[in-house]
Amino acid sequence: MNKKGFTLLEIITTIVIIGILAGFIIAQMRGTDDVGDDVKRKSDIEIIKNAIITYKSENYNSVPIANCNIGENCPPQFSSALSPYIGSLPVPDPKTTYSYLSEDGTDCSVSAVLSDGSLYEYVCSTNDIVTVFPVGGACGISNMQTFLSEPDSGFCTSGTPSLINFSETNSAWSWNCYGQNGGSTASCLAFYRSKFFACSVISQTEECSVSEENSTDPSVSAVVLFNMYNTQGGHAELTSQSNYTSKVCCEGSGLTNDPSTTVLRLSGVTNAHVEKNTQSYYSNDITISATLRTITCNYASSCSTLGADYFCIASISPGDTNLHVGDCNAYSTKVCCEMQLQ
Repeated sequence: MNKKGFTLLEIITTIVIIGILAGFIIAQMRGTDDVGDDVKRKSDIEIIKNAIITYKSENYNSVPIANCNIGENCPPQFSSALSPYIGSLPVPDPKTTYSYLSEDGTDCSVSAVLSDGSLYEYVCSTNDIVTVFPVGGACGISNMQTFLSEPDSGFCTSGTPSLINFSETNSAWSWNCYGQNGGSTASCLAFYRSKFFACSVISQTEECSVSEENSTDPSVSAVVLFNMYNTQGGHAELTSQSNYTSKVCCEGSGLTNDPSTTVLRLSGVTNAHVEKNTQSYYSNDITISATLRTITCNYASSCSTLGADYFCIASISPGDTNLHVGDCNAYSTKVCCEMQLQ
């Protein structure tokens, strides 16, 4: 008699089918548990409701004053007020909270969150039990937009907006859209539109600071890019050094020295030749960055030929590497940078 066993494919197929069936059974059991939990929650709210109605009828239509979770942190006087009418207050399961709120004794509410996330609530003033579903907060049309002044509308498409705050560091306004009835909260941003950028060569003894005409723009900051031997041309050094008499000071919206855009590269930390950012012989980068903005640097005989927003930072001698650097009048090749909103 010829006996034939199961193939590996048949065994794997059987295991997969059993796994799927087990998943369905577990899902059904979980669904049954949720239904049972919700039945208890609703029944307990109904019991508490009846106790409050009876208490009101015997206490001149007033209710106990408390703000607590029943079975967790309610004061003894709250329990003693309602217990005579129901024996003892219902105890929620560990996953559930029965919240009671009455600020002045004239009205109250008792609520619990059901398994589907909805709020099952008894409102004492109307003797009604209502089911309220959570609404998540969602940012409005002002989110991720840019403005010249603080936005005054378009904060949230759903939920309740918080107060708006301005961050000078990020050059942006921020606010939250708070969800309702346990709904999620959304975080929103709007950006300051300013993209001012300018540079000048100043004496090492002068302070690199925001100029008076830009002092009212909260996004503008000032940074030193590098030092140079003199304005007429020569070697350069990093800002960590202090051997040279001149320095390049830039001011602009959200400006920092973070390593984002390379302006020039230096052969050393001081007494250094420079090269264009297109070269890779030197390892000491002069960098510039702007929060929430993009800075681009190129080289031309006139910065205006690159675009209306390009500004001259310095000038370099002819060539690509092993160059001298001076102010914008020293050499024919200009170091030009522009700032744009991201």
